[in-house]
Amino acid sequence: MPRHEFWKHVLSESSGFVANGSGSATVGDSLQVRLDAGAPISAVVELSVVDHGLGLRFPSLSDALLFIEMEGKKDKFHVGYWLSVYDDAQAKALEGPAKAAFRRIHDSLTR
Repeated sequence: MPRHEFWKHVLSESSGFVANGSGSATVGDSLQVRLDAGAPISAVVELSVVDHGLGLRFPSLSDALLFIEMEGKKDKFHVGYWLSVYDDAQAKALEGPAKAAFRRIHDSLTR
């Protein structure tokens, strides 16, 4: 998949990650993100480098940070997800659901 198409996919409803996503994100935007099967939670876009990286801050999770990076050259890239949660109990509770959310993004590509 071309890099730009993946970028739009992550930020769209079709990925199962961003609720009501438009396919784009600008610093300062508020997004509704699904980290688990529950209701989406609010995230603030702190970093947006189109086709390369996205940084989200989750105010309701003690300002946890999520970075999604598309590393590599041109359309030969891999995706890295880094979720920094600053409360041990929250981190343990979110680990499984967050990994499942990241898998959903990729699984939705094959539909």
